[in-house]
Amino acid sequence: EDPSKRVKTEPGLQSFCVMSPGGASSTPNVETPGSATQPDEEFKPNAAMEELIISFLIRVGVVIEPKDKEANTMYEQVLDFLSQALEVWPNANVKFN
Repeated sequence: EDPSKRVKTEPGLQSFCVMSPGGASSTPNVETPGSATQPDEEFKPNAAMEELIISFLIRVGVVIEPKDKEANTMYEQVLDFLSQALEVWPNANVKFN
């Protein structure tokens, strides 16, 4: 297993995987909080990264028009991710400009 292809998720955040056109062989191995292998280092995003992630989720949530089933599902996922991010990082400084 290539250690560079492992992804560690922040506790409390839901993990997800997006399939690329290359198929399953090009999909990275996603670590889950209950996984048997422990990463060498714990990654914690800095305040700027937290702000960037939350701002991105807000922008995506605003531009999605939940008019069909697929768009509605994406809208609900974005709101869920945003709620989780705000629970994990309650002190994130988000600027609305």
